[in-house]
Amino acid sequence: LRTSVINATSTATSTFAGGMKLSTGCFEGKDGKCTGEGWEKITATGTGPDADDEEITITASCSAGKKVVGGGGSTGDRTAPDMAVTSGSAPNGTTGWDFSATCFSTGAGTCGGGTQTAYAICTY
Repeated sequence: LRTSVINATSTATSTFAGGMKLSTGCFEGKDGKCTGEGWEKITATGTGPDADDEEITITASCSAGKKVVGGGGSTGDRTAPDMAVTSGSAPNGTTGWDFSATCFSTGAGTCGGGTQTAYAICTY
């Protein structure tokens, strides 16, 4: 089957756990909104860590009324032997994402800061 549009109608309904129902061409939540509608990628940055074994955590927080559905982060552009490495990445409650980086130094004993970035993917 090769087509750019499939036009199908049906009177079938489907209900999933948590109240989601397929009725309007999308997964409709309890609030009547399509799941995935209004998604956003939130970015938060922080500097550090500086000293060997120091850890920093940056939180990317969803806009009001939205919940986090995923996230992650990235470390700065430092290179071995003195660099920040990912030490954690996890949801922060239901509305944010925490990303942690730890200084790993086998050279000067310091990572010299750098920018670390946390990302949260949020939707209604």
